[in-house]
Amino acid sequence: MIILRGEPVQKGVEDSQNCMPRNLRFSYYTIEGPLTIPYTSTKYRKREAPVLADQIVPGPCVGPCPPPTEIVCIETLKVYDFCFQRDTIENACFTIPAACTPPVPVDVTVSCAVTAVSSAVVARVPLPPPAPPQFARITFRVILTLSFTLTNPDGTVRCTFTADFPFLKTVVLCAPAGTDIDIEVRPSRCGPCFILGGTQICCELDFCILIQAKALVKLLVPAYGFCQPFECQVLPKPPLPCPPTPLFPPQCPRLT
Repeated sequence: MIILRGEPVQKGVEDSQNCMPRNLRFSYYTIEGPLTIPYTSTKYRKREAPVLADQIVPGPCVGPCPPPTEIVCIETLKVYDFCFQRDTIENACFTIPAACTPPVPVDVTVSCAVTAVSSAVVARVPLPPPAPPQFARITFRVILTLSFTLTNPDGTVRCTFTADFPFLKTVVLCAPAGTDIDIEVRPSRCGPCFILGGTQICCELDFCILIQAKALVKLLVPAYGFCQPFECQVLPKPPLPCPPTPLFPPQCPRLT
């Protein structure tokens, strides 16, 4: 038998701690004697047969997923916010180095590729009220390293060189104090390009930036126990020819 002690509250009032509408709030409760809870809800029915731990494997559930067997504390990276920004920069121009013997004719073909990307946060400013205090304006610098190849009309390579293209970006993220900002640029594309005045190369740059705020935390998560390894699969070796073929040298032809 359950004995509940407390005071009733108005119907529909929300519990401020549990965020659940309740008709009654009780300060404490005691249980006397055996407790039996009938399975009257279709949401919480008894399973007809227990699911063994070795029957639970990673992957999509076939039918409804079995209920977790425990709640564990794990240490993991939590992503607090995650966004992307797609951008195109037109007419990003670079000076042609002396190794390419400028002025370069306009019929020279230019190809370019993004070979490296680096990034760093340069400013992190919390948003003013009434914005929540966890949100901040994140400004970061990205440097694209580009590789250029100039090819003459006859197909010979005139020269190759590299150049950096830096730029700034600003986004708003949920990034509380203690979170780290991770910036990744992928994919990216350089071109088409053209010769400008014989001394510059101007290109169009397309890129996609992924930005996330994350931190190492300890989380309570429902679990099914430890993962169990499978027996490794090994590809069979090709059979060893036995006896080898040909087994003997070929016969000698008859001389005529």
